[in-house]
Amino acid sequence: EYVELRLAASSRMDRPSRVVTRFPDRKQLGEFIVLASGYPHDRRALPLQSAARVSACRVRTGQCITQPIARGTKAYLMMLSGQGIANRHLLE
Repeated sequence: EYVELRLAASSRMDRPSRVVTRFPDRKQLGEFIVLASGYPHDRRALPLQSAARVSACRVRTGQCITQPIARGTKAYLMMLSGQGIANRHLLE
């Protein structure tokens, strides 16, 4: 299974980019995998021209996962299928 990432340009001089990468497989249930990153220590991730990180996680029904978010940063959560609860809010 693959996921397509469409990334906005970080400046007017740059062009938007589009990449396709492999989604974490079933062997990695409950584990966040960094797909794309602007940080040099995320060596296995696709490179971003931004101080940002795109992660993915596959979970089984009823499984609870935690992803710490540093104070002052922003996060976006998207469910590809099913339902979930994040910070007491139902996601569909």
